[in-house]
Amino acid sequence: MSRAGSLIRSGQLDFAADKLNNCLSQDLGKPEIGFVMGLILINQQRFEEAGQVYLEILSQDSNFPEVHARLSLTYFETGDAESALREAKSALKQNPNNPVAHMNAGLALRVMRNFAAAKAEFQESIRSKPDYALVYGNLGMLLDDLKDHERAIAQYKKALALNPDDINTRYNLGVSYGESGDYLAAIHEYREVKRLDPSRLDARQNLGSALMHTDSAAAITEFRELVALAPDFPICHQCLANALYNVGRLSEAKTEYQTVMTSDPANPVPHRGLGLILESQREHDAALVEYRKSEALDDSSGLAFGFAGRVLLLKKDFAAITELKRAEERDPSNWEHHAHHGEALEGIGDRDAAIVEYQESLSLAPKELEPRLNLALAQEKKDDWVAALSNYHQAALDEEPPKIGAAQIRYDAQNKYQSAQQRFQQHLADLRSSGSSAKAADLESRLRASEATPNVDAKYRDAPQASMQAAQERKFDQAETAAKQAIAIAEKIQPLDGRLPESVGQLGSVYAWRMDYKQAGENYQRQLILAEKVFGPQSPMITTALQNLALLALAQKDFANAETYFTRSYDLDQKTFGENSQGAADSLRGLAHVYAMKQDFAKSESSLLRVAKIYETIYGPDDNRLAIPWTSLCAVYDQWGKAEKSASCHAYLVAIAEKQFGPDSPYLVRELTAEAQALRKLGRVDEAAKLEQRTQSIQAAQSNPN
Repeated sequence: MSRAGSLIRSGQLDFAADKLNNCLSQDLGKPEIGFVMGLILINQQRFEEAGQVYLEILSQDSNFPEVHARLSLTYFETGDAESALREAKSALKQNPNNPVAHMNAGLALRVMRNFAAAKAEFQESIRSKPDYALVYGNLGMLLDDLKDHERAIAQYKKALALNPDDINTRYNLGVSYGESGDYLAAIHEYREVKRLDPSRLDARQNLGSALMHTDSAAAITEFRELVALAPDFPICHQCLANALYNVGRLSEAKTEYQTVMTSDPANPVPHRGLGLILESQREHDAALVEYRKSEALDDSSGLAFGFAGRVLLLKKDFAAITELKRAEERDPSNWEHHAHHGEALEGIGDRDAAIVEYQESLSLAPKELEPRLNLALAQEKKDDWVAALSNYHQAALDEEPPKIGAAQIRYDAQNKYQSAQQRFQQHLADLRSSGSSAKAADLESRLRASEATPNVDAKYRDAPQASMQAAQERKFDQAETAAKQAIAIAEKIQPLDGRLPESVGQLGSVYAWRMDYKQAGENYQRQLILAEKVFGPQSPMITTALQNLALLALAQKDFANAETYFTRSYDLDQKTFGENSQGAADSLRGLAHVYAMKQDFAKSESSLLRVAKIYETIYGPDDNRLAIPWTSLCAVYDQWGKAEKSASCHAYLVAIAEKQFGPDSPYLVRELTAEAQALRKLGRVDEAAKLEQRTQSIQAAQSNPN
C-alpha cells in the first residue's frame, strides 16, 4: 500500500493500479485498497468505474470514512446531480467539517440552479479548509454564473495563488476578465494558458477574440495558428475571416467565409460575413441576398434581420422598418437595431418615434456616437436645443482621438458640437430680431441651468480637450491652465483611474510644446508612475507615458534614454499583442527614428524593414498602409546616401500612390522627384529625365485643368 501511494504521488497511476491489483488478489485490506483504487480511477477520469468501486466498499463497510464524499464526486461527474447531493449530505453527517463533501454539495446545487445554497456550501468548504484551491475556483465559476465577475476574479486569483499551474482556473480567469471588459488582462491569462498547454484550442480562440477588441491585426496571427492546428474546425476559419474583415483584407476574408460554408452549409454566420463584405463594396443587392440566406438558416438570431434592415435603409427602402422590428424582437439588447430603426422612422417622418429608438439605443450603449449624434440632430430639429446641445457635447467628449494605422470611423463630433453651438447662437439672434427676446432669454437660461451641474466625467473631458485645443492654437497659458484643471478633477476621482495619468501627460505635452523640457520631463515621469500604479508595470497601457518620455529624450538628443523607453514600450506591446501587432509596429517605428537621429542608419533600416514586414503580415502586401513604414525607410536611405536603395524605395511608393490615386495624381510628385534625384546620383540620367518630365506633366495638368 505504501509503495502504491508513492507511485500515485509521482503520477505513475498505471503502475500504482497494478500494485493495488496485486494486493486485492491477496485479499489484503480490500476496502482500503478499493478506496485508493477509486482515487486512481478518478484521476484517470474513469468516474463510472470509480463509483462502482466505492459502492462495493459501502456494501462491505457503510461507515468507511470519505467514501460518500468520493462517491458524490463520481455521481456529479457522470451527470447525476441529485445522487451527488445525497452522497455529499451522507458524508457531512459523518463529518460536518468535510471540505470535499461541502464542495461536492456546492457543485451539485450549482447544476441544479440553487445558487444561494451552492454558494453557502462552497463557503463552508473554505471555512473548513482555507487552503483548498479547488473550491475557490468552483466558487469563481458560480459567481460568473451570477454575472458577479469582479468577485469571481478575486476567487480565481486565490485559487491560482494556491495552485499556479491550474490551467482550467487560469482559463476561467481569462473568461471572467473578458466578460468584465478587461481584455488586456484576459489576453495575459489566455497567453499563459497557451504557454502551459499549446493544444488548448479554446484558449487560442478566446485569445484571438480578446485581441479583436484591442488589436484586430494581432488577432490574425493567433487565428492563423489556430487554423493550422485545426484546419477542419469551422469556427477557426470563421474567426480568422472576422479578423481579416476588420483590417480590410476583404478578399482573404471572403475565402475563409467560403471555406466555412463548404464545411458547414447550415452555418448562418459566413453568409452574414459575406454580406458585410459586399455591403462595404456598395453591392447592396448582393449583400441583401446573403443576409436573407442567413435569416433562412437561423430565424432566431436578430443579426441578419438587422443587417438586412440597414442595407434597405441605405437603399432608401423603408421596408427596413419591418426588418429592424424583427431584429429587435429577436435581440432587444442590440443597440444597432434600435439606432437604425430610428433612422428609418425619421425617413418616413416619424421623428418622435425615432427619438424613442435613439434613446433606447443609447440606454444599451451610452458611448456609441452614431445614435448620440442622430438623437442630437433630431432634437435640434424639434427645437429641443437644451437636450440637443447636451448630446452633441457628450458625443464630443466620447469620441476617441485617431490612432495611426488603425481603421476607425470618424464622426468629427467636436466640430459637430461647435457647429451646433453656432446654429444655436444664430437661433437666439433670430428670436430676438423677430421680437421674441423673452423666449430667447428663457432658452439661454435653461441651457445655463443644464450646464451648471455637469457630471464628473463631462467636467473632466472638457478640460483636456480645452487644453489640446489651446495648445494647437499656441495659447500655451490657457493650455496649461486647462490641463491643471483636468488634473485637479482627476485627483478627486476615487478609486484612481486612467484619467489622472492622462491629464498629467497632457500637462507634460504643454510644457514640451513650450520647450520647457525640465517640467515636461517631471510630468511625463509622474505620468509613468501613475500609469504603473493604475494598470501595472507590465501593462501595455503604460506605453503612452513611455513614448512621451522617449520623444522628450529624443528632442534633447538623449539617444540612450530614448532607445530605452521605446524598447520597453516595444517589449510590452509584443508581450501582450504579439510581434505582428499595430502596437509593436508603432514602438519599432519610434526606435527606428531614434537610430536615424543618431545616424545609426543600419539599425534604423533593420527596424523599419521589420515594421514593413509587420504591416504586410497584418494588412496584406497590397495595402496602402504599407506606405507608412516605407516613407520612413525612404527618408533613411536618402539621409544615408544609399542612392540605389533610395531609388527602388521611392519607386515602390510611387506604385502604391498610383494604385490609390491614379497615374496622374499630384500625390505622386514628391516620390517621383525623390526617385529622379536618386537616379541622377547613380548616373542614370535618362531614367531620371523621364520621371522629371512626368512630374512636370502632372504639375502642368493641375495648373491648367481645362
